[in-house]
This record gives sequence, structure tokens and C-alpha cells, in this order.
Amino acid sequence: MMKIKVLLITGLFLLMACQRQPKPAIAPKTYKNILKELILINLLHDDLSLKDSISFNLQNQVYKKYHVDSLQLKQNTAYYAEHPKDLIKIYEQIYNELKKKADSLNKLVSSSKKQKKTAPVKVLEKLVAPAQVPH
Repeated sequence: MMKIKVLLITGLFLLMACQRQPKPAIAPKTYKNILKELILINLLHDDLSLKDSISFNLQNQVYKKYHVDSLQLKQNTAYYAEHPKDLIKIYEQIYNELKKKADSLNKLVSSSKKQKKTAPVKVLEKLVAPAQVPH
């Protein structure tokens, strides 16, 4: 009889553990914004050859901005590793937002070519223009 009670209690605990769904440590919208900014930092690091220390400082500023730390980010990464469909949705949102901004910049650059170019636009063109390959 004692074995049956132990089995029932163990089964009950297992059932309760299986029903509890973990939640991400960081809200999905906030996590999306953090990822988007970290992606942009990595792009700047690669494209502009930023020093690692500058990239590290920029990443820390993102953490401060959203009031998160690296442990929470790791917990979210682990959560989304187990929920890839949710992570794909987040990356699709990031892609769409960045594409919209890129399209907006491209439109600005093309319209400025039709008008008199100003110094700020020339600087912007240098930042967003594709790299010229020497012949």
C-alpha cells in the first residue's frame, strides 16, 4: 500500500511538472528589439571594422537600455531553442522592420539624386551605397 502511495505522489509531481510551461525571461517584443539592435551592432562591427571593445560597449548599452543582463539573454536563448517556431516569427519581424528601414533609406537616396545633393545626404549615400569593386 505504501508503494502505491509513493507511486501516485511521484506520478502527480511528474504530471504537474509536465503541465508547467516555462516562459521566456524577457518579453517577446523586448527580446525582438534587443536582437535587432545586436544584429545592427554586429553588422557595424563587420562593415566598419569596429574594435571589439566598442562592440562590447555597444552591446552593454543595449542591455542597460532594456534593463536585462546576459543571464536573462541566455535564458531566452535557451527558451527559444526549445520553441523554434516562436523564434522564427521574431526573426521574420526583425527582417521586415530592417527591410522597411532599408527601403526607406534607398528611397531617400534615390530622391536626393534627383534634387540638389546636400552634405548630409552625401554622407548618407556613402553609408548605404554598395561597395564599389575596382576593375
